[in-house]
Amino acid sequence: MKRAVTLLVTSLLMVAGVQTAMAQKMVVTTTDNQVVKFDVNKVKQVTFEDGASIGTIEYVDLSLPSGTLWASCNIGASSPEQYSFYFAWGEKEAKNDYSWLTYRYCKDTYDSLTKYCTAEYYGKFDGLDALEDEDDAAAMAWGSPWKVPSMEQFDELMNPENTTVKKTFQDDVYGMLITSKRNGKSIFLPAAGIRMDTDLINDGSRAYYWSRDVVRVDNFLARDFSFTTSSNTPNDTKNRCYGLSIRPVINGHEYVEIGGLKWATMNVGATTVAGSYETCYGDYFAWGETQPRYASITRSGAKDDASFTWRNGYSDGYSSSNNPTYMGTTLDATHDAATANWGGNWRTPTMAEYEALAVACSGRSANNQIHVNLTSTITEGGIYWLSSTQTIEPAYTGVAGLLFVSKADISKRVFFPASGYVLDSILDYGGTFGSYWSSTLNTSNTKYAYYLRLDPFFVNPSDGVSRYYGFTVRPVSD
Repeated sequence: MKRAVTLLVTSLLMVAGVQTAMAQKMVVTTTDNQVVKFDVNKVKQVTFEDGASIGTIEYVDLSLPSGTLWASCNIGASSPEQYSFYFAWGEKEAKNDYSWLTYRYCKDTYDSLTKYCTAEYYGKFDGLDALEDEDDAAAMAWGSPWKVPSMEQFDELMNPENTTVKKTFQDDVYGMLITSKRNGKSIFLPAAGIRMDTDLINDGSRAYYWSRDVVRVDNFLARDFSFTTSSNTPNDTKNRCYGLSIRPVINGHEYVEIGGLKWATMNVGATTVAGSYETCYGDYFAWGETQPRYASITRSGAKDDASFTWRNGYSDGYSSSNNPTYMGTTLDATHDAATANWGGNWRTPTMAEYEALAVACSGRSANNQIHVNLTSTITEGGIYWLSSTQTIEPAYTGVAGLLFVSKADISKRVFFPASGYVLDSILDYGGTFGSYWSSTLNTSNTKYAYYLRLDPFFVNPSDGVSRYYGFTVRPVSD
């Protein structure tokens, strides 16, 4: 999904010596429609106050396993093809001279580092090998939750299991088009070149994008992703004082640890924790299927017992496509919607884990546990029903659902929206109750699997239901 992020400054800033566009005036339009013009030849650098942003920035959801969302353009650009600003590693300001003499974290030489130094030979040792948020140009320019990517995120982006890569021209600009194998959406990285001292070189033929990781041995280097017309270097290194492009990201799936288990804060296919059903319900799956029959918002198609992948006359229960006689009692990774869509260690919870969550929050057995009505500020652990209009917990306003609050630490809480279920192309009971698959099969009647049902009165994690129903999935990780 591509979504616009609301920004504070809605003008394109073009700085002479920082961007290749030949603009003679820099025109800034403020939020109260005041216009201020500058001669670009007299602009030495552009800085940002906390929370300021440039342009109307969108992110692209490539359905990567980590959940990382990639910005559609570089910092300072208003379109994917624009080169825009260049930054020295760890600096938050664009400038004209990219050398050790102007680098923020040294004393004029590469071996006099004052921060991000893990070897005393290169300066003042502090052990820091990754960018701190206070030095993150993406967060400074665009605000939270934008970040400079890690090398791990670049590696995931370039993993051939996740994406296809094509070097091409887009609007007459050479670069790399990266397309998701899961949903067909793309981002474009222009070959913006690199700034060394006061020169811009290799623009139009090579690209260099900073990561947030410094080289631990040779601390004057930081890691970057680069490519040329003939090769890719996903784990390259450059002098930290050089000016490189930055393509920001929003980090992936967040979680809350309750009872020793990491509970994701949102459903598979969701884009927010709460707010509206289009963004927080996520996708709907039949038990044992990994492709949603009902994508969030559209929910098109048919889901009934005749179309269910693992129906097989019900008699064989949960069967493997490679071995129809195989009987399983718990979803394996191949048939787990959480694992297949998010990757890593994410999986669908067992029924025992749902029960343990309820116990960790209420202190009592989960069977028919009566919810505590939310009438005041939460001061203790429990299981709370939140209406869509409640204001006590603003983070979850906009959609009804169930809030689990840990008894051991009330700051740890996880919200399950009342996502209803889908049957025969229809979403039923959205906003009234929720239906969340477990990974546990009902072995006494294998056409059923267990799920978590939640509503304003009870939480019952022991119901079984026909496996072709479209239920939501809330991942967990050990």
